[in-house]
Amino acid sequence: MNSNHNQKDWRSFAPLRSNLKWLYPGMHVKRWILLILVGLALLVFAIVLFFSDWLTLVRIKIFFQSLFAYLPFAPLDEPWREILALLFFSAALALILYGGRQLVASVVTAILPAHAEALVEMVFAKRVKGRKLKVVAIGGGTGLATLLRGMKKLPVELTAVVTVSDDGGSSGRLRQELGILPPGDVRNCLVALSESEPLMEDLFQYRFAPDSSLGGHNFGNLFIAALSKVTGDFGQAVLGASQVLRVNGQVLPFTLDNVILQATFTDGSQLEGETAIREAGKQIAQVRLAPDSTQPTPEVLTRIAQADLILIGPGSLFTSLIPPLLQPNLAQSLREAKAPRLLVMNVMTEHGETDGFSASGHLVQLFRHAGGKVVDYCLLSSSPISSETLARYREELAIPVQLDLEGIQSLGVTPLLADLTAEGKTLRHDPDKLAKAVWRQVWLSQRRK
Repeated sequence: MNSNHNQKDWRSFAPLRSNLKWLYPGMHVKRWILLILVGLALLVFAIVLFFSDWLTLVRIKIFFQSLFAYLPFAPLDEPWREILALLFFSAALALILYGGRQLVASVVTAILPAHAEALVEMVFAKRVKGRKLKVVAIGGGTGLATLLRGMKKLPVELTAVVTVSDDGGSSGRLRQELGILPPGDVRNCLVALSESEPLMEDLFQYRFAPDSSLGGHNFGNLFIAALSKVTGDFGQAVLGASQVLRVNGQVLPFTLDNVILQATFTDGSQLEGETAIREAGKQIAQVRLAPDSTQPTPEVLTRIAQADLILIGPGSLFTSLIPPLLQPNLAQSLREAKAPRLLVMNVMTEHGETDGFSASGHLVQLFRHAGGKVVDYCLLSSSPISSETLARYREELAIPVQLDLEGIQSLGVTPLLADLTAEGKTLRHDPDKLAKAVWRQVWLSQRRK
């Protein structure tokens, strides 16, 4: 009986012991708590000074008079009392605000390292708005995956609408041998949105050695291919892979039909297949989908209609961004969408697709293939590019996309400039910089409502 009683008494102290952990070494909060306490003490001191004539506790006033007796001026006399009170009040307020901000930042960065600077916006979205903002991102290749990798850290409900016209590499082989949709771009987006352990992400991205019987194949592609055969439905296979990877969002192929990309070049020649079109190295005049009866994934249209923001890109213009827009129903839903539509402009041109294209040139092709205006804002990178990087890209016949702001505006599109890139072996958009710039647009669009 006494043992049980002692255990209850010990448990009653559990909340106290838990709260005392805030004072443990290495928590990085004690200094800010102390700073707030100093600020509060100064605040009390300022109030006492300011209202010293109204105090009923005469001893407090006498104490201050004796404390200041040796100074060359009388702090409790006019106007020194008000001046000192205001100074102490200002110092107290500054210490309390700074200490409080640093205390919150210390806790937030411990549990949410990425995008801690967007804390106010996140709280606004989650508490004031009462729901996550719905964002639809359209594209393919590594560009869409890069965008998703940054966006998943923000309080948004993400839907990735992925191009499925790839016919090269592992995806192309599986598509030809098994008759399934190409899983490569879908896999990249699933991994980008994954909340699973890094080992699981590495597993899905693992590529078998070229000299093996599975040479060149990617484990994630094989996994999705096997699931599509087990379930008999590519959409269900993507859903199953999403559950395995604990995906923060939804990944949807823009169509479940086995589509082929066709192109007509400016010299009048024609080619079929995304890989052949890329490698032709000729200026593309127009692309189209075969068969003509291709239907969109039904949920895609619903997501676009319900979206708070629609993103297109970054990615290869004719082989990643335009193919979904070639489906008439999907293009119409984009043209009629009520949500702001934002294109993330590529940083460099791409040989065989956009040689010599300016930013407005990209928009012209998008609008022409989509049957009308599908972009309201164009996000452009203002990041400087090193001479070494420029030289390396010139060898690949690629140059920076010309930021012709007037040309963009003439199309009824608002240009937005931001620092977006990170240089390495390749020049790519930085996921966090890109997400921050996009989030700023989400924030502004919500404030306009």
